[in-house]
Amino acid sequence: MISSFQTHVQATNDIAESTAASVGHRRSRLQAPANASSASVINPYLIAIGILYIAWSWVHLPSSIWMRSIFVCYLVWRMRPDVILPMLLSSIQLKVQLGGLEDMEALEGVASQLTGFEQYAFSVPAILYGVRTFFAVLSVRSARRDAFPFVLFGLYLLGTPFVLTGTVWCWGEVGWTQLVRTYSFLALYFYGCLLPRISYREIDRLVTGLAIVGGIILLLAIFSRLHSRQVWLLMPLIGALAPLVVFRRSGLLICVAACVNSFVGFTYGVSATFTILLQWVAGTVLGTGIAWAKSPSLRRFVAGAIFWSLLAINVSFMLYAAVNHDPTLEGFVKMRESDSSRSRIWFKLLNDRGPLWWGAMNEIYEHPTVCGLAQPRFMIAALGKNEMWPYTTHNIILDPLLRFGVVVGPIILLLFICATATARRALAHDSHSGVQVLAITILSNVLIGGITLPYVMNEREGEYLLIIAGLLTAYTEKPTGSLTSTSSAIRS
Repeated sequence: MISSFQTHVQATNDIAESTAASVGHRRSRLQAPANASSASVINPYLIAIGILYIAWSWVHLPSSIWMRSIFVCYLVWRMRPDVILPMLLSSIQLKVQLGGLEDMEALEGVASQLTGFEQYAFSVPAILYGVRTFFAVLSVRSARRDAFPFVLFGLYLLGTPFVLTGTVWCWGEVGWTQLVRTYSFLALYFYGCLLPRISYREIDRLVTGLAIVGGIILLLAIFSRLHSRQVWLLMPLIGALAPLVVFRRSGLLICVAACVNSFVGFTYGVSATFTILLQWVAGTVLGTGIAWAKSPSLRRFVAGAIFWSLLAINVSFMLYAAVNHDPTLEGFVKMRESDSSRSRIWFKLLNDRGPLWWGAMNEIYEHPTVCGLAQPRFMIAALGKNEMWPYTTHNIILDPLLRFGVVVGPIILLLFICATATARRALAHDSHSGVQVLAITILSNVLIGGITLPYVMNEREGEYLLIIAGLLTAYTEKPTGSLTSTSSAIRS
């Protein structure tokens, strides 16, 4: 009897294993792999290659540009959460960013070694962003495809022919690849939307990694005069992390490390420009506000108030500074010589950015373009004279409209509106501190940093932030259970 019973059990187990294997085979054809390694945000080998690239950029900049191109192409095609930190590391170029004005002669020697073909080394990864995302959208095995913003992506695709036409029209001019590079770079938001939802533990590891890199960059900026835009981009995260971990009582060591990091950020911001300090203040205030909101209803109210307040500040400051700017040399010198915080604010708005924004508005109104311009120029009135300004508008609203035209510009603005709205929903619905820190970082960089320096839409510097903005779409709904790396959001 025992032998017969064992035979029956063995046969039952064989049938169960066969059925499970069959189901697993069918599901493996339909869904992306979501094992622990693919959902991890820390890959020591990729981080080591990123550090090697940074060292190489100091030793020999021209060849490091091509190394970065190959490295970033691999990261993009890999399409896993562990590419975020290496993306950040790949934006650092020590030879260019380390040192002061007295090193300009050395930089001129480095520039003489460049052949001009390096712009293609920057263009290839940027174009691959869009291509990889497009094929991932078509694949039914992509993670979280059921929640993908297909309408917004369709509008993005409709803008592509206009961008390509503008690029061909500017063929041969200086920086003629800029249009297609920047537009392809924006596809990283959709790229992030297709990444698998990762566990809260991995979110914590991602925030820790970003904070450590930010702290190291701050120390290099203070003691070695490193001029990296990552100081600007990571300042909201450094400011927001400290109040969140302190109010949530995340442990003595973590609280001390976050507070020290935040204090270093404040120290650097006070001695740097007002806008860098503003990024730290925004992150700290938003982190304190959301940490204070304990209940879900209060958290939703605070998140909504933060979003709409920042959006109103962005638009109102731009309009006020453009209309009331001071184009005189006397006003510029007077405001520049004052050391008070209030004078620094008004100088930045009325004497520095205001003339640019008013000139850009006039150019958009008087000479609108359909397909955009690689290097737009517009007339400004500043320092008591009129001159042609060949650089960016330093504004996240005006820059897309001027550079990409009246068709693609609004599409880009809609993309950033959706990205910030996603961050707002993640801030409102998810109570995890790591998710909230990432959401505050996106909101501050777009709605506060975008007022004067929209580095978040610059290729190389802002790549990882757009990926994070897309990844936050996985945390915009109220959680129904424990969050694991194998999310139920993966399409089956």
